[in-house]
Amino acid sequence: MQARHEVATVAEDAWAELLDALSIEPAMLRYPEGRDRIDIYAYRDHNPQDWGGKAYYGGLLVWSPDHEQRQTGNNRLSPVLKHELVHVIQWLITGGESRPVDTWFIEGLPLALAGDTTAIRGLDQLERLTAKYGTASPISIKSYSQITSPDAGEHFHYPMFHLAVEYLLADDGAGRSPADMTDLLVDVAEGASFEAAFEDRMGLGMDDLEPEFFSLMSAYLPQYRNPLFAPAGFTGLSALVIACGIGAVAVGRRRWLIAATTTGSIDKPE
Repeated sequence: MQARHEVATVAEDAWAELLDALSIEPAMLRYPEGRDRIDIYAYRDHNPQDWGGKAYYGGLLVWSPDHEQRQTGNNRLSPVLKHELVHVIQWLITGGESRPVDTWFIEGLPLALAGDTTAIRGLDQLERLTAKYGTASPISIKSYSQITSPDAGEHFHYPMFHLAVEYLLADDGAGRSPADMTDLLVDVAEGASFEAAFEDRMGLGMDDLEPEFFSLMSAYLPQYRNPLFAPAGFTGLSALVIACGIGAVAVGRRRWLIAATTTGSIDKPE
């Protein structure tokens, strides 16, 4: 019970922060048919090997704080949940995972908003990465299939995706806001191509950003500072459903209700 409450508390705080930061109204979220809430399943009885959280359209899975093979505590749980919740929000705005949004943006936005440790903090780090992995523009990554190895994905592509979105959000970068990111996703949901929505909302075209990516980042990084766009506040939460190995808890604005009792592990719902 305590572990489920911890997941619920951290998730509710992260959800509220993200809705506020991204200027999202509840009516903008397009839930799967017949649903008006998202589901969160916290696992403790199996090991998914290479991930701590996994989002899907309408919900996510995350490790439970009482999972013996996972680090416990809010410090680690919070960025994992926040990252996955950004993915959930992206798909709730666009109405599903199949909307044509480039992979670099899909991954870069949660990395930037969650304050992930993949961030590139200096020009020397950028130069080391390009010396090892090359200078193919990360903005050219439109599909996960273009990431050819786990090592390059973890150590090169994801940090570059993170850097790209931080640049877009930074005052000494493109100077856009998290609300602009939301507007981009809304445009895609309404039928615009990602490229057209990006140019309209970011103020620069992909044809300009992609070939100039490394020169822009080289000019940006020496003045690098953490973007001050950390979200705050609470705008409301329709509902979260937390499921763990021994039961489930329905969550609504800090009110807890035992919803069910089961045994065994909780797998991803069909």
